Amino acid sequence: LMNCGDNNVSLSHNISMIDYTTSSAAVKYRFGKFGIGLGLLKSGVSDIEVRTTPGAVLDKFDSQNLSVNLAMSYQIYKNISFGVTPKLLYEKIYTDEASGFGFDIGTSYIKDNINFSFVIANLGSMNEMNIERTKLPSLVRFGGAYNYKMKNFDLLLALEGNKVLDGGKFHIHSGIEAGYKDFLFLRAGFMSGYETKNFTAGLGLRYKGIMFDYGFIPYSDALGTGNTFTLGYNF
Repeated sequence: LMNCGDNNVSLSHNISMIDYTTSSAAVKYRFGKFGIGLGLLKSGVSDIEVRTTPGAVLDKFDSQNLSVNLAMSYQIYKNISFGVTPKLLYEKIYTDEASGFGFDIGTSYIKDNINFSFVIANLGSMNEMNIERTKLPSLVRFGGAYNYKMKNFDLLLALEGNKVLDGGKFHIHSGIEAGYKDFLFLRAGFMSGYETKNFTAGLGLRYKGIMFDYGFIPYSDALGTGNTFTLGYNF
């Protein structure tokens, strides 16, 4: 929200390993120094089989997570913006369910073709599910990007550090995007510190405000691939 100048609406769907899916819908709007956005994120696994002993399936159930987000940002000084995103959270596994509240806070600096950002995400808590609470994966993200513009080509370089605060590994996310005439975009990325993934690829198309993006993540250990499809419109 803080880094995008256009008003935008987008829909996204991800199909990942072991039938894990994530779908999202978001809209954002800027007016003056203020920005506001509303997002809905749903993820989970369907048709998980219930067995007490080897043999016939006794039942099937879903594991679902839902987040409703309200993002707000304000340009506090020249090229510096600050934002906060409160989130209503809900999760359900079989017959057990829980709800909670979380929020993200962050700041960004944008000048010419350079962008720096810092975010603390997933602060908050959940109610008990059965006998235990789900602990939110609070994390810190920071990084920057540089956009080099030529006559018909754009080259975007990005680098980010990412760490879950409660004992998580430090991950480095890096990426490059080559754009042609603001119409065709080819992307590649690398992620460090993960056991089952490190390389990503993708492409994008843009025409008169309409955007289509595809992302691809191959997993190791025969876990399959991740595929993300996003459709957006700038207005």
